[in-house]
Amino acid sequence: MAAGRLASGAQALACAALVGCSGCDGSAGDAQPGRDASPDGAADVGGSGGSGAAGSGGTGALGGSGGTLADGGGWQPNPADWKTPTWNPPQCNYLQAVDASKALPPMPWIDCDNGIGGCVYLDTSAVPGKTTVVGAKLGNLMEVTRRSNQTRFSTPLALGTNDIVAAVYDLDGPLAAWRAPNMLTGCFIGDARFGETQGASVRVHYKVSSNELRSRVVFDESDEMISAEPKYVDINESVTGSLLATVNQVQFSKDLMAFRLIAPTVLYTWTFAGKPQLLPRPLDVSEDHSPIVYGKELLFTREFKGLAVRHPSGAVEMLHTKPNVWSALFRTDYVDIAWQELGQNGVLELWTSPFATSPAAFQARKVRVVEGIADNLVSSAFGEGWWVYRKSVDTLRAVRVADGYWVDAAPPKGMGWQEPVDVVNGELWGQLRPVPGAQTVTTSLARVPIAALGTPQP
Repeated sequence: MAAGRLASGAQALACAALVGCSGCDGSAGDAQPGRDASPDGAADVGGSGGSGAAGSGGTGALGGSGGTLADGGGWQPNPADWKTPTWNPPQCNYLQAVDASKALPPMPWIDCDNGIGGCVYLDTSAVPGKTTVVGAKLGNLMEVTRRSNQTRFSTPLALGTNDIVAAVYDLDGPLAAWRAPNMLTGCFIGDARFGETQGASVRVHYKVSSNELRSRVVFDESDEMISAEPKYVDINESVTGSLLATVNQVQFSKDLMAFRLIAPTVLYTWTFAGKPQLLPRPLDVSEDHSPIVYGKELLFTREFKGLAVRHPSGAVEMLHTKPNVWSALFRTDYVDIAWQELGQNGVLELWTSPFATSPAAFQARKVRVVEGIADNLVSSAFGEGWWVYRKSVDTLRAVRVADGYWVDAAPPKGMGWQEPVDVVNGELWGQLRPVPGAQTVTTSLARVPIAALGTPQP
């Protein structure tokens, strides 16, 4: 029985760490401040290279030393570009890039060729990808942030079918990368995440025995997380009481770290001392999702009941709940909160409130009906006052929550939208699938200036 549960847990991890599959964990998935939960919760696979003037939409040659390119293919990692990190569990062979600009394949920004000025996307033709799934090169669990006047993003990428990397980049190339070179050994790697105001983390999962799975979350105060000996915390049986300790989401500030575990879906919090503690739940609540850390406070989705907050005292309050309505996929840019509400009539609505951690300050307001979507929630992102969703494979729609006005973005020529990621520094970021109508794998990542999308429509 335990071995069967481990197999299903490992399958969920492989799904989360590889291609952008829908319904990997069967939940409303991974929350982030800008890109909160999405219905598919997958992590993934990608790569970007060295140093080039691509930061403002250029096509700099983001180089890599791992091999020679043959008509855009044939790149292979160079073992000399990787080293064993200090936090590597004895059961595994995780690797850390010595110099990420040399360790990863080139991935320059190229023009979208879709008539939208400033629209660029990553040329991932040199990324080997999963040989078993055409076009599966990058992953679904991406994140974008703005730090010290620099845009940074994280993405997983596939250097092979079972050779997966989690990496952090700025617009000119990679800053750091961590790798699970052979996940068939039972050593998986998840996604890299940015802290609320500083720092970064990466999560790994590994089998200890045929019926035990552990997680390790590695983190550091530097945004690139490139120190020689970063810190880490273990989530294992001594913490959870279960042989299956599978972390599939991390959020943190300088005061608090939150972990979302699957099977069962629960939240743990950690104050960087002692052991992480389970967030207690009432008997009528079976799942907690989507942690958002704000200083010492934790916002999270409580099953289908709405948005809750756990205060430093341990007290939990509901910030927003509505009978007979599914309020979910709460996202924040720490100025506003945006979320979706699905009623029994099947109509999907967008709602917002100023960011708040108390019920008195939470002021829910309907923005508009979400056009083109019915009877379901939709993958979405939120940042700088714009809520973005995939209206179709050919259209990402960005809605301004201040007034409900919208603009539409077309994908690069010959490609289709997979999911929105974030809005950062005036740019809409979105994942791409190989061609419109193709299977749901993530091939690339685009950024589109919202100002180039025309006058917002009512």
